[in-house]
Amino acid sequence: MKNADDPLPPPMLLAIAYAPVKVRARLKWLMMLDQRLSDVLDRAREPMIAQLRLSWWRDALKSAPDKRPKGEPLLMALQLIKPDAALITAGLALVDAFEILATSANLQDHDDARKQRVSAICDAYGDWIGYADSADSCIEKLVVWWANPVGSVPQSLPRIHRPLSILALAEHMEASQNGRLALRLNWHALTGR
Repeated sequence: MKNADDPLPPPMLLAIAYAPVKVRARLKWLMMLDQRLSDVLDRAREPMIAQLRLSWWRDALKSAPDKRPKGEPLLMALQLIKPDAALITAGLALVDAFEILATSANLQDHDDARKQRVSAICDAYGDWIGYADSADSCIEKLVVWWANPVGSVPQSLPRIHRPLSILALAEHMEASQNGRLALRLNWHALTGR
């Protein structure tokens, strides 16, 4: 099992590097939670085991800060960054999305869980950079494109949205098994294209 000190995949690290300084710690924590929940699914031999572990995360995130389990590196990291409501809400939405993936074999449910995961990340990021909700047209474009891998990166996005477009592009390229992922992500990070 990964701990809070394990490195994130390079695309996530690149997205964090392009985030505004005031957002980086929260975005990094959210990416670490996303990785941890993905690991829960990958390592559980039975859906029930995954559900139990996901329920543990839900309960831990819903708990008051002083009541959260001690000794879990990711929860200790959460305390250090002094989480806001957007981070906890996004974390709970990620848990819900991964629970759908753990319990349903229905492809539509999997698509819905993917959209929920993407929306959780984008909504939290939008809140952190000062957008009230994902109705911001740039973030909405990214949510749609990230959740439905069709076409190319939406153009004319402000640089402040670059971390989200890096994450979206990384998933698109990973899904298409493109071996030039690192080069393409670096080009996109630099140019926005």
